[in-house]
Formats: sequence, structure tokens, C-alpha cells
Amino acid sequence: MIPSTLRTILHSRKIRRMLEERPVVKGEDTKKIGVITDVKEPQVFADLCQIWDIAEKNFRLVHCVSEKEAQNDESVLVLHAKEVGFKGNFRSEAIRNFAGDRYDFVVCYISDTCQAGALLAAQVNAKYKIGNAPDKFGIYDLEIHSGNVREFREEVLKYYKIFKKNN
Repeated sequence: MIPSTLRTILHSRKIRRMLEERPVVKGEDTKKIGVITDVKEPQVFADLCQIWDIAEKNFRLVHCVSEKEAQNDESVLVLHAKEVGFKGNFRSEAIRNFAGDRYDFVVCYISDTCQAGALLAAQVNAKYKIGNAPDKFGIYDLEIHSGNVREFREEVLKYYKIFKKNN
């Protein structure tokens, strides 16, 4: 078994490398939204597709949890830390598909200890990435400082309108 400290160092290096090589996303809107979160109740973000009038097939929610906390909800992709390989590659085909898809917006609300979520956020291809502070890797285009997930969600709603209006 690989020590968690070494795994953390290797994953941090991969995140930084991915961000250096990150392509600029241009082109027409995909009308796709992604959410990556590690909050206990990820459903706080589930209604964003209705609010933003996005088809459910174009809305993906990834919940980063331990294996014990996983819930059986088919509409939510689950990412366990154990599903991330030593080199920072995702073992789950569904997560690899999420990371390989292109999005207009990816909303991230993850704790600073959620390395799997940070890896996924760094790898995903999006025009705009909105996330919570602190963003120690510089993953997000917009970093929101908020006290809780509900306040963060309200701020995301405001910024989404601004981005859509200006594009």
C-alpha cells in the first residue's frame, strides 16, 4: 500500500501539470453543466438544471465521498478516493467520461482535503469553472468566498447570470 502522504504529493503534482497544460475552451455552448461536490447532501445542487433550464441529460453531478457514505442515487456519479490510482488516473469509466466531456460551466464545492475532487476539477474541460475558496491549486476561473453551501449556491446563481449575459 502506498503511503497517503506520497499519494497526496503525486496527485498534487498531477493537478499542477494538468493546469499548466489546460487548453482554452472555445466554441459554441454545449448547454452542459457539471457539479463536483463533497457535501453530505449533494441534492442542494440538483435543482440547478431546472433553474438554468438545462436538460437533465446535460447535467451531471459528481459526489466525492468515502465508500461508507455513498448513497444509491442513479442521478449522481460517486467518486471514492480509492477510485483514483497512484498516478492520479480514475478507475471508474463513468468518472473518466465525465472528465472527458466538455461543459459550459463546472461548479465545484469541495473541501481542501478532497484530493479526488480537485483532480477531477483540474482535469474536466469547461469554459468556466466556479469553485469555493480556498483554491490552493488555481483550478477555478472564479473563486467564491462563502460561509456555507447554501450561500455559495446563491452566489453561483448570480455569477451564472452574469456569465450568460456577457457571452
